[in-house]
Amino acid sequence: MPEIGAALRRGLRGLVRGERTAFAFLQTVFSQAFITLVNLATGVFLARMLGPEGRGAYAAITFWPLVLATMALAGLPYAQVYRTKGHPERAGAVLGATLILGLGLSALGVLVGLALLPWLMGRNYDPQTVLAAQVMVMAATPVMLIAMVLKNSFSALGQYRLANTANQADVLLYLLLLLVAAAALPMTPELAAGCMFAGAVLVLGLLLVWQWRLGRPHWRGAGREARPLVSFALRAAPNAVLANLALSLDRMVLVTMVSQADFGLYVVAFGLSRLVMVVQQAVASVGFPAMAGRDEASTKAMHDRLFRVILYAMFGMVAGGWVLGGLALRLLYGPEFAAAAGIFHILLIGAAISCLCQVPMQLFLCLGRPGFTSTVQAVSFAATALALVVLVPWLGAIGAAYAVLAGGLVRLTGLLLGMRRTLGLPLPALLPSAADIALLRRGLQGA
Repeated sequence: MPEIGAALRRGLRGLVRGERTAFAFLQTVFSQAFITLVNLATGVFLARMLGPEGRGAYAAITFWPLVLATMALAGLPYAQVYRTKGHPERAGAVLGATLILGLGLSALGVLVGLALLPWLMGRNYDPQTVLAAQVMVMAATPVMLIAMVLKNSFSALGQYRLANTANQADVLLYLLLLLVAAAALPMTPELAAGCMFAGAVLVLGLLLVWQWRLGRPHWRGAGREARPLVSFALRAAPNAVLANLALSLDRMVLVTMVSQADFGLYVVAFGLSRLVMVVQQAVASVGFPAMAGRDEASTKAMHDRLFRVILYAMFGMVAGGWVLGGLALRLLYGPEFAAAAGIFHILLIGAAISCLCQVPMQLFLCLGRPGFTSTVQAVSFAATALALVVLVPWLGAIGAAYAVLAGGLVRLTGLLLGMRRTLGLPLPALLPSAADIALLRRGLQGA
């Protein structure tokens, strides 16, 4: 008994501190679970306050800055981690070059967004909502982009606890600002969007303070790092851009083709289905840095172990969500959102597949084959786009959900086939190995 108690204490201490890859991964999973629950509470609050139509308008206003920021960065986050892990002594120069490149790309993204929004939203939204979306793009896109770069820097330096704390502060501060605003003013989509922007600015200030304590960006050495960063980023960019487009294309199409109320139903179902993706951020922020810089055998062994963990988690979450999802929509969001149950069930499976795809995708990146993942993403994106074009005019919002599912299945199939034919590596075993059990035992023993 004393040995078991000591092992549990060591495990909890390692989990809190984020020691070792396994503990850092679990810490990030728990952090993302907390963030997802806060986001769920925020979504419920907004749905209750705004109703389906207002919820759709709010989603249309706040949807674009994050999409533009992630697409503007393209493959730069992967390049940042790759260079930082490979040359830790140049971490400051890598960060400086990433910030300079990212801000330039952000300006380009803002210009594209301002030009496209009237065309994309003009059919189903009034001019005031379109204007609010344009203002949000100009103000929030660079703020979100810089925050992404700094959080990525924390992960590359092994400071997972800081990255997790920043993500938690982001959602908690936003919910707090919403509650304060709702107590003082009538809640509108524009007011809710303003609270989001204010929270993002405050969190960015916190990130800058932490980054300066860890190490300031080096501007003088940034020029020498720009070329290798751009070289890696260009090869990974098609994959990253298509991945982000694939995640957002359904809503980009729906916002132009369905009413605000139908869009509100879809985004609520989409947000609830993202509960199963609570581990995806952990895979992205911990899995890739942990696999990068190792020999092929060690990278593949870590990939297989992570693949099994994610697969089991997805089975459990999908089963629970399928049983309880419809009831949750009625009880949490209100009876007017019960019509989103069918959309939710389809999106639930698609989200699980997307989360699982993240693991083999990182294997290809760690083994220096970003071009293959870009090809797979291109094929998956084409499949999703084709399905959206065919199904949305016919089935409406639920057609978009089927299209998302189809694209995820194509992506997972391509990655698994490529693992054997392109990398010449076997597919991961689905049952736990003796090495998995031994690793878990050593972790609990503090070895």
